[in-house]
Amino acid sequence: MSAHYGAAGNQPVAVQAAQEALLAGSSAVNAVLTGFFTACGAHAGVLLGPLSILVAGVGSGVRAFDGRLRQPGLGTKRPRGFTADEEIPVGARVAVPQSIAAAVVAHAYDRGGPIAEVIKRGIRQAKQVGSEVRADVLQSIRSQGAKALSSTGFARPLLHVAGVSEGGLVTSADLNAVFDLDVSAAAVTAAPDWMQAPWSGDSHVLGSLEGALTMVLVAVDIRGVFAGAAYSWTSNGIAIEELDLEAPASAMPVMRGVTRIAPGCPIPSPVPIAIQITAGCPVTVVCDPRATSLDVNGIAHAPIRIQRDPNTRVVTIQD
Repeated sequence: MSAHYGAAGNQPVAVQAAQEALLAGSSAVNAVLTGFFTACGAHAGVLLGPLSILVAGVGSGVRAFDGRLRQPGLGTKRPRGFTADEEIPVGARVAVPQSIAAAVVAHAYDRGGPIAEVIKRGIRQAKQVGSEVRADVLQSIRSQGAKALSSTGFARPLLHVAGVSEGGLVTSADLNAVFDLDVSAAAVTAAPDWMQAPWSGDSHVLGSLEGALTMVLVAVDIRGVFAGAAYSWTSNGIAIEELDLEAPASAMPVMRGVTRIAPGCPIPSPVPIAIQITAGCPVTVVCDPRATSLDVNGIAHAPIRIQRDPNTRVVTIQD
């Protein structure tokens, strides 16, 4: 029997969760988010990293949801800055996570039922790997949504490591900040029928997430909606022990005599996903975790590809 939905990616625990969500009748968006939060439960170095989401529906255009990390420092004066020969505290390299907010906004856009259903598998996964603490963190997101980031239980441990008193830049204002996370996708240069996140072509991506692996997860559901997520998995990041999480060392410390990066500025991260639109209908999604973004050549040679015939609705997967 030909399948009318499917998921693919390069992190098995996330792909399996997404496939099972689709089998249970979830939308492509919910399937991708389920896979992402399952990865968050399985591994300490996912939730505090960046997340970019791309969604395309029949006749509804393509939307991008911006969960990139933000440079910290809102609501506080510019610090004096470090000198070139001075040891920089690890807290100065912790950025402000926006993955939770982006996931919540994407879920609301999809209107796919309560977000609690998307997160519950991640909670179960955290318990399976022996992290009750991480399970509690995900439970707080399940009950509070994006507000969990600024809650005492989340904010206090983060500020203890990366706050101003520890030599870091993260402030309560950073954790309460609201950014424009939902934007229209942009056409790939020289391939106008392929759409991507507008920030996919950001320069200076390389080195912005040292020690992190790019994870991709894409899906199509029985309605013909396509969704994709690009996120990072950090295995040697900065430990936030009270949350059993690791943050990538991606914020730029303020250096004396050097113009600082403005607080709230998004930190570039890889988004190697593109969706093809034909006659207003999404038909293909491709991704390449080896790349930082996709151009025409990258699309043609992407190792992960899901196609859906708009007439037969049959889905084929290459991964």
